[in-house]
Amino acid sequence: MTRPPFFPASASLGIAGLIGAIVVLYTGINVQRSPFQALVADLVPSRYRSLATGSVTFQMCVGAIVFLMLGRMLGMRPAFLIAAGTVMAIAAAFALGLKEPPPSGAPSAEVTFRSLIDATWSALRLVVTTLVVLHLVSGVLDLVYMGQTGVNGTLIANTVLRFAVVAVLLVVWWAAHRHHTPGTSR
Repeated sequence: MTRPPFFPASASLGIAGLIGAIVVLYTGINVQRSPFQALVADLVPSRYRSLATGSVTFQMCVGAIVFLMLGRMLGMRPAFLIAAGTVMAIAAAFALGLKEPPPSGAPSAEVTFRSLIDATWSALRLVVTTLVVLHLVSGVLDLVYMGQTGVNGTLIANTVLRFAVVAVLLVVWWAAHRHHTPGTSR
């Protein structure tokens, strides 16, 4: 007797099973995406990083949709081979085209407590912005996918959870901004 796949079987464990499956799924996704996100952060000036991260996330989601459409048209094996070849070509372009600059000889600036607070606040804003964009776009893409393939309970739960995360993050963000002193930039 074959065991059912992990994610569809998680629905039989209720909401705790679905949340656990989503945590496992996104942990795996983030482990493989982290080096690429770090590369984007190194290559893009700081004022454009959130836009670049959102753009990269959107492009990955579009790539996932294209992969699923190819899989439906050609079968999953040819679609996988096309996707793998594309990823290898992009990796080769990065390996051949990106050169790390030599370390600069300038001494590092003295770090103050205030600069650490400012850096932490900037990082938190980037994280919240990225999570809102990620979950909002992924939720919309889940809706598009359900429209193309049919509705199932796991996708509905995933989409509802994504939009709930966006709502919570926006409420927390709004509450944090409400308590700032007027006239300050933070």
